[in-house]
Amino acid sequence: ADSKVTLLPVGPMTNIALALKLDPTIVDNIEEIIFMGGGHAVFNRTSAAESNIWLDPEAAEIVLQSGAKLTMLPLDATHAASLSLDDAKALRGLHTPQADFAAEMIEHRVEVHNADGQMGGAKNLAPIHDALVVCAAIDPSVLTDVRFMRVDVDCGGGYADGQTLCDTRALPTKPRNCHVALDADPQKFASMLLKYFSKS
Repeated sequence: ADSKVTLLPVGPMTNIALALKLDPTIVDNIEEIIFMGGGHAVFNRTSAAESNIWLDPEAAEIVLQSGAKLTMLPLDATHAASLSLDDAKALRGLHTPQADFAAEMIEHRVEVHNADGQMGGAKNLAPIHDALVVCAAIDPSVLTDVRFMRVDVDCGGGYADGQTLCDTRALPTKPRNCHVALDADPQKFASMLLKYFSKS
């Protein structure tokens, strides 16, 4: 087919990797893969890895080496774009079912992160990881520090298993293969959600 698709995986990329292994030529019909996963300086599942990549590091490595145009939204970006209880209140003011649902998600995640300390001491903030991927596909300017670099995944099964190795050096050893968002704009993210969730 002549048409191309943009993929927005927000979990382990097992199915995409399997499809690429079965037929590597499908990459020709992929416009871009914008995925939530990994971390450059922020991790959650282990001291070196983010959960989506850690759950199937081999799949992530296959996708990273597929030749597709890739944009990675690691925890660095999703945490930077964390939303607040004020954002939840603004969403509830829209009085639409989808806005109420989004507000409930923010409130729940704020409660969890206040308890687990994942936000580094910041209170009443929480990342809404997956929604940022969708917003980035609509308007990439919500991502404020995107760098083209070499990214590989540690698949060795050891201490750093599942770590996304982001080579930020000026002269990387291997060719660059992935655009990595290291920062994002929480105000723009919140305003985009308000705009899209206002429509009933």
